[in-house]
Amino acid sequence: MKTNLLSIILLSCLFFSCKNNTSLPEVTQVPFKVSDSDKYGMMNVDGSILFEDEFDQLPSIAVNGIFTVKNKQEKLEYFKADKKPKQITETSYIDGGYYTEGVIPVVKPERPISFIDKNGKELFVLGTFEGKRIQSVNAYFSDGLMMFVTEEGKCGYINSKGQVVIKPTFDVAFPFNEKVAIVGKNTSGNEDMKFSVIDCSGKEIAQLKEIKEVLAWNNMYSNETFTKGNKAFNKKGELVFRSPAKWNTLLPFNGDYTMFLDENDECGIINNKGEVVVRAKYNWGIRNIGKNFVGVEQSDSKYSLSFLDDNENRIEKLEDIEDFSLFTVDKGIVQEQNEYYFIDYSGKALDKKNYSFIYIPSIISSIWYPNSLFLSYLQKENSSSMKMVKSDYYPSQEAISSVLNVLNTRGVGNIQMGMSLQAAMKYYNMGDSDKHSYDYWDNFEGIEGIGNLKTNYRIQFNDYISDYSGYNYNTTIRHIIINIDRSEVTCSNAEKRLHDAAINYLKNIGFTKTGHTDDWMDEEWDIYSNDKYSYYIAVNKDGSKLCLESK
Repeated sequence: MKTNLLSIILLSCLFFSCKNNTSLPEVTQVPFKVSDSDKYGMMNVDGSILFEDEFDQLPSIAVNGIFTVKNKQEKLEYFKADKKPKQITETSYIDGGYYTEGVIPVVKPERPISFIDKNGKELFVLGTFEGKRIQSVNAYFSDGLMMFVTEEGKCGYINSKGQVVIKPTFDVAFPFNEKVAIVGKNTSGNEDMKFSVIDCSGKEIAQLKEIKEVLAWNNMYSNETFTKGNKAFNKKGELVFRSPAKWNTLLPFNGDYTMFLDENDECGIINNKGEVVVRAKYNWGIRNIGKNFVGVEQSDSKYSLSFLDDNENRIEKLEDIEDFSLFTVDKGIVQEQNEYYFIDYSGKALDKKNYSFIYIPSIISSIWYPNSLFLSYLQKENSSSMKMVKSDYYPSQEAISSVLNVLNTRGVGNIQMGMSLQAAMKYYNMGDSDKHSYDYWDNFEGIEGIGNLKTNYRIQFNDYISDYSGYNYNTTIRHIIINIDRSEVTCSNAEKRLHDAAINYLKNIGFTKTGHTDDWMDEEWDIYSNDKYSYYIAVNKDGSKLCLESK
C-alpha cells in the first residue's frame, strides 16, 4: 500500500476533492466492448448501452455528452455521445480538454488555445494577456472558472467567455471547488511558497501557514474540510482535528468519513471528528460508499473486497478479483476471469451481463476520489487531478532572434574569433577549479531569450588552455559553438520550427548557404557565409547548435 498510495500522494497536484452537488464536470459515458472481437462502443454510467462496435481506437470518457477519439494521425476528433455518434466538426486537434460551461479548449497546430462550442464553432482565442503568451489552461471549468498559466509561469483564472477574472499573479494555483481554490506565491525569491485560500473573486480568505511545499502535501478540500498529513483544517486554515502523529496520511473527506493510513501501512476509516470507525487492517485501501464500506486487500496481483456495514460486520467478500473500481454512488465494477460486471455495494452482481472490457478508473484513483468519477479518471490518466491543455503557438522567429542578436562581424558579443585566452578571461573567469588541459570551455554563459529559449557557449581554442606549468595565455579562439537549449519549449515540432527560424535569421543578416558536411562531430551541418563576417557558421541538422569557425 505504501509504495502505491504514497507515490500518488507525491505525484498528485493539490486539488479540492468534490462532494455531491459539486461544480466539477460530469462523466456521462465510458468506453466498453461486449467481446474481444468487437470495436469500442460507449455505455452510459448507469450501465445502459448507448452504442457498440463503432471505433477502432479507444475513445475518451464522455464529459457532459462529448468525447474524443484519436485519428490515424494521432489527432483528437470530437464526437457527440448519441446512439449514432457524430463528429461535431471536421477539424482535428493536437490537444484539447473537456466540454464544460458550454465550451471546449482545443489546440490546432502552431496556434494558440481556442474555445469551441458543442457544435464545433470557434467562440474565442486565448492568445495573450497583458502582452504575455498564455502557455496552458486546465482542461475544464469548475465553479465557472478555469486556471491558466502564462509563459512566465504565472497563474490566473478566466471565465467561460475568455475574460480574465483573477489576474495571473500566483506561482502555483489549482482548480476551484466549493467556491474556493488554493494558490501559492513565492514571495522570498527562493523555493518557499506561501499558500492561501481564495474565493471566486480572487479575495484571500485564509493563509495556510501549515503548507510549506507542493510535492509533499495532501491538502484536499472537501465537505468544507481539507487534510494535510495527519491533520484536518477548515477553509480558514483552522485546525479541525489532529489524528495520531504515527498516521501517515488522511485522504480527502467523502461525506463524513475519510481513509487514514497508519504506521503499518494499513488503511482504516475515521469520521469528521477524528474518531476511528473502521480499524486499520486493509493493505490497499478502504472507502465509505453510501451506508457501507469497501475494504481492499492485494495479494499476488489479485484483490479481495470486503463489504462492511457501519459496525464493521462483513456483508460480503469477493476474492481473486483482477480489477475493481468504485464507479458511481450505487455501483462498482469488478473484473474477474477476464470479464467485467457491475456490483452493488453489498457485493452482489447487479445483473447477468458481462463485458470483455470496460474503461474504469484504477482502484487507487477511485479510492482517492470515491464520489467524483471525473477526478478518478483524471487521476488514473495523469497521476494528477488536473490536465493541462498546452498552446501550440510559439514565436519561434522572435525567440531565435532574441538569442542570436549577439552575433556581430567578429564573434558573439564580447567574445571574438581569434581572441587570445588572456583577453577572453577578462569577460569570463575560469577559476582554479575549471583549469584543465583541454582546448575548450564548456557551458560558457549564454543568453536567456524570450519563449523560454536559452543558450550556452562552448569556446574552442587552437591549443590547450593549460598544462602543468600554467595557463597558455596566447592560444586563440578558433570555434564558438552556440548550444540552443529548447528543453522548456513545449510546442509541437519545436526542432523544425527553431531550425527554420535560425536559418531565416542568418539569411536576414546576409548569410547564404555555401556548403555541407556530414562528418564533423558525427553530425550533419549546413555551412553559411557572409563576406562581412570573419567566420563561417555551420548549423547542425536539428538546429540545436550553431558553430562559428574562424576564416
